[in-house]
Amino acid sequence: MTIRLNVGSGPDKKSGWLNLDIVDGETIDIVADIDDLHEPLPMKDNTVSFMRMEHTLEHLRSPLPAFDELYRLAAPDCRLWVTCPYAYSEDTFWDRKIKDIVAEFTQEK
Repeated sequence: MTIRLNVGSGPDKKSGWLNLDIVDGETIDIVADIDDLHEPLPMKDNTVSFMRMEHTLEHLRSPLPAFDELYRLAAPDCRLWVTCPYAYSEDTFWDRKIKDIVAEFTQEK
């Protein structure tokens, strides 16, 4: 059985996916705060074949523990698709929920 995990799905229910979000709702299969896990997600090790995280990573205070848990769930050939806002996009500066912005820089020689 192929398990696909939509991390930080919000109301965007993806058919054929397990939808995980911090806020419960009709479209959510697993309610959990991946930024503050007190126990493992209710899934077996090495079972997820595809994960997507759209506009979620930039909201995490401590992404490494979250990725440790996602790694535990990942099957050997698991794919992870992550999208984040561009650091200089207008929306990035107005969204107060974004924790850190990794700015681009150039180095003169």
